[in-house]
Amino acid sequence: GDSGAAERVLRDAQEAVVNRFRSLEGEVNALGYRLLGAGHATQAIAAFRLNTRVYSHSANTFDSLGEALLAVGQRDAAIAAYRRAVQIEPGFPPSVQALRRLGVTP
Repeated sequence: GDSGAAERVLRDAQEAVVNRFRSLEGEVNALGYRLLGAGHATQAIAAFRLNTRVYSHSANTFDSLGEALLAVGQRDAAIAAYRRAVQIEPGFPPSVQALRRLGVTP
């Protein structure tokens, strides 16, 4: 419920020595997909948004957010997320393909 607190917890965990070889970005992303698959789209979007804030230089986090937004019919927001992914990593294949499927120039 408290996205600010969740962000602080994730940032603290990211800095913990015990997590130095873990991909917390990947774990949060996997959580988002599990939530989305279980029909909890609002919580999935919250997880993906959290990931985009903490890992703001990752094209994959924005691509995943785009997928979730598209799944709930938020086409314009999904396009914006996919475009952000392509800005971060030009030619990022999943986002370029999604934008083309949506009839939008990457």
